[in-house]
Amino acid sequence: MNPILRYVSIILIFGATTNHTLLAIEVEQPLPPQVIEAKIQYQYQPEYSEIWGSGGKDASLKEMVLGKYSNEFSGEITQSEHLLKVSFIYGWTETSALGATIPWKQKKQSTSLTFSGVNKTAELQSVEKNVASDSQAGLGDVALWMRYNLSSSYRWLWTLTPKLVFPTGVTGKARGFKPVAIGDGQFDLGLKLQSQWYPPQSEGVLQITSVEGLNQLKGKRENLAGEKVSYKPGNSFDIRYGWILEVENYMLGAEFSWFIQAPDTLGSENGSTRRLYQWNFELGYGNLNQLEREPLPVPFQVRFGVLRPFMGENIPKESQYYLSGDVYF
Repeated sequence: MNPILRYVSIILIFGATTNHTLLAIEVEQPLPPQVIEAKIQYQYQPEYSEIWGSGGKDASLKEMVLGKYSNEFSGEITQSEHLLKVSFIYGWTETSALGATIPWKQKKQSTSLTFSGVNKTAELQSVEKNVASDSQAGLGDVALWMRYNLSSSYRWLWTLTPKLVFPTGVTGKARGFKPVAIGDGQFDLGLKLQSQWYPPQSEGVLQITSVEGLNQLKGKRENLAGEKVSYKPGNSFDIRYGWILEVENYMLGAEFSWFIQAPDTLGSENGSTRRLYQWNFELGYGNLNQLEREPLPVPFQVRFGVLRPFMGENIPKESQYYLSGDVYF
């Protein structure tokens, strides 16, 4: 067995997530048949109350959560999230692999709202109750996918990955456009195309480009007034370009990503378009490059990264930080 199959390390990823899950720079490795790659990721979104709103202007999270009711209340809403995600990738054939991603989430919301008007109607009382401080924890939406190697050589790899996301996540009492819920409550269909290659005369520099789309199907959810209505998240599109430079046991990486999600709908109400422009910088250390010369008892690589958003719309604007790695057996 190739020594790389004995590669053992632990992933801990610290970062922030929105509806758009932020990850480390992703390098896809062809797997021999019957080999399993396991990934463990821990992500953390610090508590925030400010976002980039419509047109990229500074706005409060309260405006996004309350929507048309935001002018009826004063005060603040904050949210935070923990995500522990385990992914298994199984080498099925020489050119294809099967994968599953199982997330566990904890999401918290804190509110300090007071009614700004004179007559608090029954509808407004329901809205205030439905955005009160809350916390949910449990299984998230499980994804199954298959990665197919379209073309590969020692200098490049092209892969195509269709994905199906199941509504297994704990939704609790999901209400509104941005509820305290672990799962979205509907099926999603995704497709990703990724290319990675070593340019001529640049053996130590790996370049990576990916394009991914997600079609989120219609489900059910309550609005802030407590009425059960149809809900459909907007379809999303994500483009990434990055590179990784390895020098002896060190690696340096950078990635630019552009993400857009169409407005979601909740009954007769329409949400807002989400956009994110972001840089990702990584610094890593490990001994994986030595595997080409000698077997190693414990091959490993650890990465530290900074996710730095620099422009967006209807999305948090804080920087995020993470550590990453994976396991083969």
